[in-house]
Amino acid sequence: MDEVPWDEAGWEARRRARLGVRGFPEPETMRKGVAGVCKWGCGRPVEKPALYWHKACFEEYCLHTRAESQKAWLVERRGRICEICKTVEPMKWLGSPGRNEGYRPDQAMYWGTPEEQEAWRAERWPFPDRRWSDLSPEERIVGETTAIERVCALEVDHRVPLWEVADLPDDERRWYFGPGNLWLLCPRCHKLKTKREAARRAHERRMAKAQLALPISPAP
Repeated sequence: MDEVPWDEAGWEARRRARLGVRGFPEPETMRKGVAGVCKWGCGRPVEKPALYWHKACFEEYCLHTRAESQKAWLVERRGRICEICKTVEPMKWLGSPGRNEGYRPDQAMYWGTPEEQEAWRAERWPFPDRRWSDLSPEERIVGETTAIERVCALEVDHRVPLWEVADLPDDERRWYFGPGNLWLLCPRCHKLKTKREAARRAHERRMAKAQLALPISPAP
């Protein structure tokens, strides 16, 4: 049986489609995973043959792929400040994953019989004289079974959005995932920036479709 020729271009196109624009373009050495060869592709041999990373290379990899490492790196070097509005250490309420569980309004609250509604309020609702819509965001997530704390609200964002560099080769695109293209934003600035970028991206898509729809006149 004849061997099927390796389609490098087709494989690369399928890999990019699977990862999407936010998928980190891993070096080829990382995909192969050869013991004794650093996965980051630095070209230096690993001292212990059974290992796959240098410590510094693994830290660099984390700065390109892990939000918690990126945020810690940025806070250490730039401080807890939004780099657009300059708000110092914006805060937010953070509840446990099970917040609201046990007393958030459900079907029994609205569509049950009067007796069921009264039993529901008596057993599960911690604010007997107030409605759910009257509660503040902080009160909605405070309960006996909920852990809540005030935490820093800064979020990690890419200065140049990844979709703008999606067509670059992997070796060039990899830089945009790292700390050189990252900054810290408060939730409000992050939301506004994302909204502007989405509008620009939609406009570019409409322009591209309009360009393709133009009739092609024959050459004279």
